[in-house]
Amino acid sequence: MTKKILVIFDFCDTLIDGQSISLFLEFLLQKQSILKRIYLKLRNKFNPYVSSNTLKYKNYLLRPYRGLTKQQLDSLSRDFYTNILKKRFYPKIIKLLQSHINKGQGVYVVSAAFNLYLEYFKNEFKVKDIFSTELRFKENIFTGEIKKECIGKEKLEILKENVDLKIYDLVNSYVYSDSKSDLPLYSLVGNKIVIYKDQDLSWINKSFKVIKL
Repeated sequence: MTKKILVIFDFCDTLIDGQSISLFLEFLLQKQSILKRIYLKLRNKFNPYVSSNTLKYKNYLLRPYRGLTKQQLDSLSRDFYTNILKKRFYPKIIKLLQSHINKGQGVYVVSAAFNLYLEYFKNEFKVKDIFSTELRFKENIFTGEIKKECIGKEKLEILKENVDLKIYDLVNSYVYSDSKSDLPLYSLVGNKIVIYKDQDLSWINKSFKVIKL
């Protein structure tokens, strides 16, 4: 039996221009009253975790939104995806994504971005699945915390937990990313594709192919 081709895309600075978590937090901020926006900007400016644990840093920024319902955050995420993220797609990379999908290959998005808005990307492009950072809810109420991050080596661990890699021809499979942090994913496949804008590429070698935007 011929094995399938696996195709993994990062999301931020790979499929879109920018870091979606920062964009989403700014989007949520702009939805607040003027007085609350002022308070939150001051609060965010003095984030005590800015130079330490990234999870604590993100939880600090998310905490003011605890108490929102799952339905409220889903609605905000749909608005964010439609009006912010879709305008930031890299057409060149979206075309590559669609090409892999049209060939019937196993296309996944594995990203540190939040699952709430990535679900809308999954539904639009019909990728096989998305693995991303999940927010914590209790009885459909947001707790103000991240449930599980999907970043760095955790991306590969989550992929292995959820996908039967034995059915794929990994030597001829693909990973698309812009970041050194995805080296664990790159190590899985033969086709290592770097999406290049203006970042440092001193970490790559001759086994990588570079696509310039």
